[in-house]
Amino acid sequence: MTLRIRGIFEPTTITGGDTPDPEHPYFKVGGTVSTPDWSQWRIEVSEPKHTYWLNQYPSVGHRIYKEDFEATITVAAGSTVVVRVTDGNDRQIDNGKIAPDRQQIIAGVVDQPLPGQMLRL
Repeated sequence: MTLRIRGIFEPTTITGGDTPDPEHPYFKVGGTVSTPDWSQWRIEVSEPKHTYWLNQYPSVGHRIYKEDFEATITVAAGSTVVVRVTDGNDRQIDNGKIAPDRQQIIAGVVDQPLPGQMLRL
């Protein structure tokens, strides 16, 4: 299944796993979270069992990144697919605040900056 992934995310760091497309290093298949206090955006597939990470970056920080790319995931017929975001400290970097990397929009999805972070598949 090919997805168009558009999002505004804070970074997290994933250890291990594969980066199937070097042009989109923030998309990882498998691996484990090494920075649990930062938001982790992912797609979980039950069969074949995989976790697809959407916001993998080499380091974390109080930044927001905008992504727009296509990725192919493997989903068997009848599988459960869950889009999940978790955050270990129950806080997020807010795109709605004024800062050099904030106030971003995703053209065709929103026409003004929204607070928080977002994902559009």
